[in-house]
Amino acid sequence: MKAIRNEIQKFIEDEEGLTLLEYILGAALIVAALLSIGFWQALADKFTDVASEIGSIEPTE
Repeated sequence: MKAIRNEIQKFIEDEEGLTLLEYILGAALIVAALLSIGFWQALADKFTDVASEIGSIEPTE
């Protein structure tokens, strides 16, 4: 029982796992912010506009 308690204590005191968790939470917040401002839709619209422009160009010889 004492060995399990020691392992749990080591896990709680491990700071590297916390750093990874902070990066994951930070990335999730950035994605949520981009979703809330419509970034992805604006990006998709821009790609559609560019594709339309490319498609309307007449080839030259």
